Amino acid sequence: MTAKLVEFLGMPRVGKTHQIQLLERELKKRGYSVLVMGGHPYLFRSKSLPAEIIADKLVFFANVLEEFYQNKEELDFIIIDRGFYDSLVWFDVEALFHHISVRCAKELKKTFAKFSKKVDKLVCLMLKAPVRKDTSSKYLDILQKSYKNNRKLFKNAIFITKQESPARIHKRILNFVVSGS
Repeated sequence: MTAKLVEFLGMPRVGKTHQIQLLERELKKRGYSVLVMGGHPYLFRSKSLPAEIIADKLVFFANVLEEFYQNKEELDFIIIDRGFYDSLVWFDVEALFHHISVRCAKELKKTFAKFSKKVDKLVCLMLKAPVRKDTSSKYLDILQKSYKNNRKLFKNAIFITKQESPARIHKRILNFVVSGS
């Protein structure tokens, strides 16, 4: 058996972690073995140097790869909170902020695009992110633009684009993830 790899991505604070927890709980209740790999704890450290942010992202994605290969034959599902598809977005964001060159972003995207092919199901929570005083609207605008620009690359995906109850969103995600299982 090879685990189905499910990736969640989307704007900050739109409910990804909550939906992952609901999905994990329901899959386990149905008897599936599940591993959840957490999101990027560093994404909103505004005082970090750009080089540190890039290094953190590369380490995170390397850890995701390692966990996947270590566990893929033993589990039914591996769920990633921001993974390989999300890397395609984040490297663009870093280029738009001039933290890395456009050329460097393209090379990193090329590398991680290969791994995005391992994702069986992609859950895209494309809801409007709440603006908070610790998050700049410029950052949210650039992130939104990057998601929009990369959307055509997202394969086997469900797009949640309108605000619904968490229970309704969960039901849509669950049906999408278990279809074909």
